[in-house]
Amino acid sequence: MSAYRNTNANKWPIIIGILLIGFTSCKSKKALQIPTPESQITKEEVLAKFLTPPDYTFFSGKAKLRVSSINGSDKGTLYIRSIPDSVIWMAVKRLSVEGGRILITPDSITVINRLEKSYSKLAISELESRYGVTANFNYIQKMILGFNPSVSKADISKYEETESAYTLSAMLYDIYHEFDLEKNTGQTIGGKFNERFQVDGKWDYAEYKALTTDISLPYKRNYQIQSANNPDFDISIDFSEIELDIPKEIPFSIPKHYERIEL
Repeated sequence: MSAYRNTNANKWPIIIGILLIGFTSCKSKKALQIPTPESQITKEEVLAKFLTPPDYTFFSGKAKLRVSSINGSDKGTLYIRSIPDSVIWMAVKRLSVEGGRILITPDSITVINRLEKSYSKLAISELESRYGVTANFNYIQKMILGFNPSVSKADISKYEETESAYTLSAMLYDIYHEFDLEKNTGQTIGGKFNERFQVDGKWDYAEYKALTTDISLPYKRNYQIQSANNPDFDISIDFSEIELDIPKEIPFSIPKHYERIEL
C-alpha cells in the first residue's frame, strides 16, 4: 500500500467504501451461464427489472481491487460481506497482508488502518457535510454491492432509447443519475451521476454472471470520480467469487492499542 501510506494512508480505505458509487437461495460458488437472448425484451420488461428490488439475506464476494488518483496507485484483494439493511464489511489485503477493514452500519462508519495502527469512526449522517455523499445506508449498500439503487417510477424524469440501450434519468437524494440499461438483457451496463457538491462520476459494469435462475450481477466494475480534491479517482473491481445467502462470519474488533484519529 506504499503509494497511499505516505500521502493519504488514513483515508483511502473509507474513500473506497464510500464512493463505490453499485434473490433465491444460492449454494454454489460456480456462476450459471447467462443464455444469449434471441430477441430484445420489451421496454416495459426492462423497466420492471430495473425497479424490482433485490431479495437476498447475505452477500459475500472476493475481488481484485485497483485504485488510482493524483496521490498514486495501488492494488490488492477486496473482500466484502454484507447483510441487507444491516451491515457492510470490507477488508483489503495486499500480498496476504491486511491493510484495513471497514464496517458500515445504518448509524456509523468505522475504519481500521492496520498500516498506521489507528482507527476512525464517524456517524453516517456526517458523510454529506464532510464528503458530499448521501447519508442513506440503503443507497450506499446497493451501489457498493452492484445492485440498482431503490428507484420508483415517480423518480424517473426521462427515459431515452438508443440502438442498444435505454437510458433513464432520476434524482436520488438530490443527486442526478443516469442509468444505461442494455436492451437485450435489461442489465445495467453503466451510468453516471452529478451532485451539488461538484462531485461527478460514472461507472461501467461488464461480465454479468447468473447467481440464480433470475438474478445476475456484474463481475467487472469500474468507477471514475472527479472532484476538486481528486480530479481523477479511478476504482477497478474484478470479482472472482460472489455468493448469495450463505452466511459467513463478520469479524471486526479494534485493538486496544490503536489510536483514534479524525478522518
